[in-house]
Amino acid sequence: MKRVELLITTLLLCVLLVGSAAFAEELTGEEILARAKFGGELRSKGSLITTFRLESSTTDGITTADSFVGFSKRTKEGTEFLLLYFLDVGYNSGSILLMETPEQGTTRQWYYSPEWDLLRELDVETQSKSFAGSTLSFQNLGGYDLVGHYTAKVTGNERLIVGETERMAYVLSLAARPQEELDFPTANMWVDKETFFVLRMRNINSAGEVGQTVEVLALGEFEGAVTVDQLINSDCVNGSSTTITFLERRQPEDEFPDDFFSLENLALFNPAEYGF
Repeated sequence: MKRVELLITTLLLCVLLVGSAAFAEELTGEEILARAKFGGELRSKGSLITTFRLESSTTDGITTADSFVGFSKRTKEGTEFLLLYFLDVGYNSGSILLMETPEQGTTRQWYYSPEWDLLRELDVETQSKSFAGSTLSFQNLGGYDLVGHYTAKVTGNERLIVGETERMAYVLSLAARPQEELDFPTANMWVDKETFFVLRMRNINSAGEVGQTVEVLALGEFEGAVTVDQLINSDCVNGSSTTITFLERRQPEDEFPDDFFSLENLALFNPAEYGF
């Protein structure tokens, strides 16, 4: 009898422990949104070199394909740097876009043209414009401030097929925060339960129409971690789209020194030192 009671007690304890663990793993929409990230971002915790290609198309049948390489670093103080070198972008080839994002504060961007030896800081209006003729803006390169603009609720879970991979995702419903005037006041988002990558997003305008979508097309792996290898950003209003394909990720032999990202050194940058 005691063995039976002990067995029942043990089983109940296991059920309680499993139940507690499952309950502890439940996250609110706000918590998921705070962890959500777009795999297309070029920033990293250490030094990283990322090569990628943008392929854009319009309803007129015009297509372009441009290549870039990003050199990124996060300092001990939490500042994130990104030096974006234009590999093959028509007349802009060889140009540099430098971004600096402090842990607390606003991202600043500078554009350097070696042809004209011209350095200028981009203002807010310029940052909102199209980057290299794509559906991305200069601001998009620095990531998205979702938490600052939206509230979120979990509406369910869904199994998605991404390339040849099956992933489980949280389904979120987003709504603009009070006093926020956004082009897309609501949105639907699918967030990977393991990596918290945004696997799919549909931005909805004030008329209730889907105006913009983001979808991950392929996943990969870098140093044992899941990565986003390809995604597409589509403008549903004018029918244009941009496919972002990540060609290579690698760490430099040595960490980038902080002055690697200084304005004074942009004119001295030599991509051949890194194989470009």
